[in-house]
Order: sequence, then C-alpha cells, then structure tokens
Amino acid sequence: MSSPRSHNFWIREGNGKKWKWLAVNSNDVAKYSGRLGRQVKEDKHSGSSQVELCDGVTEDALKVIISSIPSKEDEGDLPVLCINERDPEFGFDQLLSLAIACWKFDCAIPPVCEKFAQDFHVNWTRSHKHDFAKEAPSVSKAINWMFIGLVFKWDRIFRDASRFVVVKYKSDENNTNLPQDFQELIRNTRKRKIQQTYTFVKNSWISFYDPPNKMLNEIHTHFKTKLGIELHNSPPKGLFERANPDNLLVELAATVKINQSGRPRLPPPPLEFDAPAPGIKTQGTGRGSLFAPVAASVGRDLLEAAKRTMMNRGHTARSPSSSSSEQSWKQMQSLEKNMNDFRTRSLDGILLADEEFMDLRNQHIRPIISGFQPKNKRE
Repeated sequence: MSSPRSHNFWIREGNGKKWKWLAVNSNDVAKYSGRLGRQVKEDKHSGSSQVELCDGVTEDALKVIISSIPSKEDEGDLPVLCINERDPEFGFDQLLSLAIACWKFDCAIPPVCEKFAQDFHVNWTRSHKHDFAKEAPSVSKAINWMFIGLVFKWDRIFRDASRFVVVKYKSDENNTNLPQDFQELIRNTRKRKIQQTYTFVKNSWISFYDPPNKMLNEIHTHFKTKLGIELHNSPPKGLFERANPDNLLVELAATVKINQSGRPRLPPPPLEFDAPAPGIKTQGTGRGSLFAPVAASVGRDLLEAAKRTMMNRGHTARSPSSSSSEQSWKQMQSLEKNMNDFRTRSLDGILLADEEFMDLRNQHIRPIISGFQPKNKRE
C-alpha cells in the first residue's frame, strides 16, 4: 500500500475566491466519498482537485461533504447548519441539498449533516404535529420529501410522501435536481401500481358475469367511453398518462352503484385513516400523518368525482331499492371490501424497507464512519 499523501480540494466560490480543504490521507478519501475518491485518482499527480457543483448541490452542501474528510489544515470556514424554532420550514432547502450531495457524491452521511437532519426533523414534526400542510402539496414537493425520507431513513415521512406520489405522479414530472435513478424508480413503481390497479378493476369487472350481463356491459361501456379503455384487453398503451390508480377505482365504484340504484359508498382512500398514536411509526398511518390534509383533499375529490359521474349520467344518490336482489348487494359489499383491501395492500404508500428503494439508497449512501468529528466553523 502506498504511503499516505495529502490531497488538496478546492471550490471556486461565487465571489471568485477559493475555498480549500487539505485531506490528511488521499488513500482514505474514498471511504468518505466514492466520487471524490475517484477524482483523487484522476488528479493524483497534481495532488489537487477542483470540485465542481452539480444540479441540486449548493456550495455549502459541497463544503459539508468535503469537510467530512479528516484534515490537518484548511483555508475555508465551514457553513453553519441551523434550524429556526419559529419557522419549521427554515432549513428545508439546505437539507434537500445535503441529501442530494450525499447521494451524488456517494457519501457516508457526515455527522454534522446527520445532526442537522435530526434537529430539523424534530422541529418540523413538533411544529406541524404530523400535518404536512393545509393544502395539498405539489407532487414535486412530495417527491422531495420522499427523497429526504429515504436518504435519512425516516420511515413515516417516506411512506406518507410515497402514498401521495403513487396516486398523483404523472409521467412528465421531472425534478432536474434529484438523482435520475431515484426518479426512474418512482416512475417504474407508479407504472407497476397502475397496472396492478387495472388488473384489479378488470378482475372485478369479470366477477359481475351474470347473464344477461347488464352490469358487465355497463362497466365496459363506461370505461371505453370515458377513458378509452376496453377491459377485456391488456392495459392500453398510455394508461400511465391518462389515469391514476384511485380514479380507476372511483370509476368502477360509481358505475356499479349507479346501476344498482345505490349510493357510491366508496371505501376510504389510502391517504385517509383513523388517528394514529403519537410519535413516528413504522406501520400504519393516520389522519395525523404528514400528508393527512392531502388525504382529506384527495378523499373529497374522489367522492365528488363519483357523484359527478352519477349526475352526468342522469342519476342521483339514493338509498338502495327494496327490489335489489340479495345476490347483487352481496356482490357490491364484496366489491367494497375487496376495493378497500386492495387500496390498503397496494396503494398505502411504500415501506422504507422496500427492497428496490433501499438497494438503490445503499448504492449511493455509504455506512457512517465513526471516530471522526468534523471541525467547527472558526469565528
């Protein structure tokens, strides 16, 4: 093994000055950052590397990453990472940039970054009491939360954010700052979820086979007319763009209830559940969850969509007719139960322990290295 050699890292700051950090041993750099380790090999003859910014990574985030490497001297102060107890959103952009930097530079999360993340998490959840916002967030904001939850292993935030993304995500969503492999996994997961939902709807449709097949024909006609979907075929090309999983369930439920002269009593969507016990949980969700207001909004939207579907087709919500057959009502009750079970099983967010997401995280986020305390900002 070659003898220890120091290596100088530097960043050209916006003001034209150089921020420098002298690593004690170039052989150890790769333990802290795979990307910087590769750059050291490329620049080993010069003993110096200019580190360039990349999408989503600020100068301060890059300084935190570089300063995680043991140093014997440096010429640059370290950025201050702090929260504001009066403003729980203060520091969010900084936290997101740090998460992106750790991912893109293949890093072990620096201790100073880990502490800042935990302080932010405690302050944010205490201030919001597990409510994300009064209004539904944008999909891009939910994806950012999902990414942060994955990087720092925040179970509940990751699951609640993913629950919103699975339902609302569209193929043209593209956050240029987030890693492309993470966004590609989201797209693939969303496609898989909507394909699973289509299969559930199709199988439910087939379950209504009962000559003279009035219900079977009504459901088929409705999906073909409104969504351009023929249920006897495989999932159509472009289904990902034209529908979301919950809307497919709404259309099925509304059509069945209309034809049975019943009220479209949809089961609660996966974003809305009973109130949880206080604290972060790895299983279950609640109205007190981070995206609960989103849940309420989505739930209302779905019910209103079902009602509009009935109104547009000349029907009103009313109590079931006494002439409805017992078999028909059993079918409807079975559909409601199956739909609720399906939502809970397939659309109730993604667990942090999901193998695909965790494997992808572990390709970029290295194990934390103990025994090194980064320098504090010099006054």
